[in-house]
Amino acid sequence: MAAGLVIKKIEDNSLSLKNLEQEVLSADTEAEQNILFNFPTVYIHNWKDTDKYEVYVGETNDILSRTRQHYQQIGEDGAWQNSL
Repeated sequence: MAAGLVIKKIEDNSLSLKNLEQEVLSADTEAEQNILFNFPTVYIHNWKDTDKYEVYVGETNDILSRTRQHYQQIGEDGAWQNSL
């Protein structure tokens, strides 16, 4: 980890978010926990839609809550991005 930089890649689903939260809250990741919970976070969601890729970029001060909000907006087709 570079000073002040945390990069995490997870699958775009609630279970992966829960696993990330458990990892970040563990005692071994104190520096990451400080960065993720005390500084703005830029996040990227990307998904393939047919033969094209779509990307959503956001910024938040609470990455866990904001990502949960996205998952609570799941549309009829099971994709949160279609309800934005």
